[in-house]
Formats: sequence, C-alpha cells, structure tokens
Amino acid sequence: MNDIVEDKLVKEETIFVTYCSDNKEHADKVERFVAKLRMEGYNATIDQILMQDHSSIDFRDMMHGQLQKADKVIVVLSSEYKAKTITEKGGVWIEYQLIRKLIDEEPKKYILVSFDGFGEELIPLAFKDRFVVDLRNADNWQKLYAKLNDEPMITLPAVGLRRPKIVAREIEPYEVEPTSVSNAVEDFLPTEGQAVVIEVPENKMPKITYVYNGSPIKPMFLTAASETLAATSSKLSWSISVRRFLDKAIEYDVDIPHTNVIFNIGAGGNKRSGFLDNLRAFSPAQQFEIMNEFCDEYHFEPKVPELKRKLVETYGKAAE
Repeated sequence: MNDIVEDKLVKEETIFVTYCSDNKEHADKVERFVAKLRMEGYNATIDQILMQDHSSIDFRDMMHGQLQKADKVIVVLSSEYKAKTITEKGGVWIEYQLIRKLIDEEPKKYILVSFDGFGEELIPLAFKDRFVVDLRNADNWQKLYAKLNDEPMITLPAVGLRRPKIVAREIEPYEVEPTSVSNAVEDFLPTEGQAVVIEVPENKMPKITYVYNGSPIKPMFLTAASETLAATSSKLSWSISVRRFLDKAIEYDVDIPHTNVIFNIGAGGNKRSGFLDNLRAFSPAQQFEIMNEFCDEYHFEPKVPELKRKLVETYGKAAE
C-alpha cells in the first residue's frame, strides 16, 4: 500500500520543461528528453503539448502559469536560449526574467540542464554560477533524478557521541648537554678481594645476587645512566641525588665535586651533568653499586628497567 501511495504522489508532481525551439534539431532532442522522463515515471510536459490542447492561448500567460504551478521546472540551456535572453523581447526573454526573480525564492524547484556542456555561449549571465546538469554524461542522469526526487546523492554518518581524546605532548625546557670526558678513575679496577655484592629484585622473583665482573665501565654508559636517572622529568631531584652521593662519599672516603643540595653548579650545568660529575668521582666497582641502587629505588621511571638490565648484563655477574 505504501508503494502505491508513493507511486501516485510521484506521478502527480508536474514537471515543466522550458527551452528555445528555434533550432528543429534541438527541439526534437528536447521532445525525446521529455518522453524519456515520462517513461521514467515523471509527469513532464512542454509548451508544444500545452499549446495543442488549446485553439487559442496567450503564450505569456501560459508560461507564467506553468512557472507558478509546476512542482519542478527544467530549463534546457542552449546557445539560442542565451541569445534570446539578451534581446529584451520574445517569449524566452520574458520567461528568463520571471525565472531570475523566482529561482532564489525556490532554488530546488528550478533545474538547469544542457545537452552541449557548459560553454560560455550556453549559460545566461544570471545562471553563470549555478549548477548545470550535463546530460551528455550518463552518470549525470542520476544527479537529475536526485534533484527531481529531492533526494541526496551522498549521505554522512551520524555524529558520534564521543570525540577523540587528545594527549598533549609536554615540551621539556632546553638544557645544554654535558660534555663527555674520559673516566678519571677508570683504571682503578677492584681486585679479587674487592667484589661488590648486589642483590637485585626481579619482578617479585627470588632475589638474584650479582657481583661486579671487573669490566671497565665505558664513559658513554655513565653518561647514558646519568641521562636516564637524572632526566628532567625524573622524580629523582637534585637535592636527593646529592644526599645519596654524600653518603657514598663518606662511606668510601671519596671527594665529590657537588655537595650543595641547592642546585648551583655554574653556567651550562644541569641536574644530569651534575649527577655525572659526582658519579665519575667513584671507582668502577662503586659506580656499579651506586647506579644499581638508584635503579632499584627509581625502577618506576620509564627507561630505568632497561638501564638496570644493561647494567647487570654488561658489568655484573651472578654470584656463585
């Protein structure tokens, strides 16, 4: 039943096709165009059909009446049609003036089509920036039908209920990178009797005891460790690191360059370079112990677990 009702409503809608009939070939093409529309279910008509139903009819009144009564008006553009719009006389010029006034009030009612493209010789000045359906392209007939049906050619999905969460990237302040220098105490390796014993907790597994394996700790490893443990975003503050180093300095009777818990290490210095300076003051065995303890205490920092793994794999060995 719904299909029947909708079919009836479509057929009851009237479509008036207007054009310039000076060229017989063009007029025949328009007539065949109207015949096709009627075969497709559209109640289309042209002036020739209306005029033959009356022995005498006022063309101006007929045109005005059709423009007012029709549900859709198709304007077939051509070079002859444009020429008549600038002569200021004749039926096409009268019709053109009426459409100019009405098209902005009912933009969906008026449909511009062409059998010859979009050349300047075809488009009247008032229609210059309006959409024209090029009927030479078979795909464009769908656009014509969509306009006659008042149906969209494309649709967008419904607006979602959530928007993407934006994760802001925090920009760290600029800091001068510490200058890499050779380890002044690199040659002071522990003897067999100086093994440092480290207990390393690993993910709640039984503790593994490591001892320093005696391999020289490369300066670049010390630099990398300082960059990780004393990073700008690290929870290891300058004052805490100084206090830890002071404890180790007293334990091992070592002089460290930075002892002031208030950050003040001169121009170009930063928390990482100060940490590295203090770390270099100790022997390799002591450095292993200090780095290991910092790794355990600050294991929650992003890069610390990987530093701990490299530390024990490169410079440690499991105790027998």
